[in-house]
Amino acid sequence: MRKIKIIITAFCIFCSQQTFGANYQVTMNDKDSSGNRLVFEKEIINISSGDSVTWLPADKGHNIEMVASPNDLKFSSSPGEEVTITFEVPGIYYYRCTPHKSSGMLGLIIVDNDYSNIEQIKASNAPGRAKIKLNSLLKSLL
Repeated sequence: MRKIKIIITAFCIFCSQQTFGANYQVTMNDKDSSGNRLVFEKEIINISSGDSVTWLPADKGHNIEMVASPNDLKFSSSPGEEVTITFEVPGIYYYRCTPHKSSGMLGLIIVDNDYSNIEQIKASNAPGRAKIKLNSLLKSLL
């Protein structure tokens, strides 16, 4: 009987502890190490539900704006603002830097390897060079 109580107590302690997801960081840069201008350090990130992403501005002129997502998340940060978002809904999230959107400063977050909303992402507004870059990133997923 004592053994069962110990096992139940250990199980209750284990279950009561909060589980936190991973946190990924993305730097918003004027240039990357290859000399490419106006980029997010990681353009595609694969994460799991419950994980979060923190965007770190290396320059005050960058922000993030969520363009398309499986849950129609509407979000736009202020320029130079550090932002953290936790992702709970599986799918593809397409975001960009508002001031540099036509230059192709954009990125994708894939939650739980779910590509079910890829057509929504393909149909999203991507002006100028961003359309070419978005198509290239989407092609690399398949």
